[in-house]
Amino acid sequence: MVSTLSPPGPQARFPGAHLLAFSRDMLGFVCRLKDAYGDVVAFRLGPERTVLLSHPEHLHEVLVRQHRAFQKGRRGDVSKQWLGEGRSIYQNL
Repeated sequence: MVSTLSPPGPQARFPGAHLLAFSRDMLGFVCRLKDAYGDVVAFRLGPERTVLLSHPEHLHEVLVRQHRAFQKGRRGDVSKQWLGEGRSIYQNL
């Protein structure tokens, strides 16, 4: 069996705990994760494995340089509510 390294992150106390916390206070939730675990945090948001990137260089790498290599998860609508469409990034290039 091959193991994959994962960034640090919290373990949920019960199934759906992170999704509940995120839905109650989106900005507060991600700020607490960044403060506790740093610029790259892995956690489960409902059934989805999620990686939170906070450093501007990491975001630029994913959103601009390698955007074709990444797909939004099935739950992309949750991030749309919080982050918007993100089209302006590509319009300015």
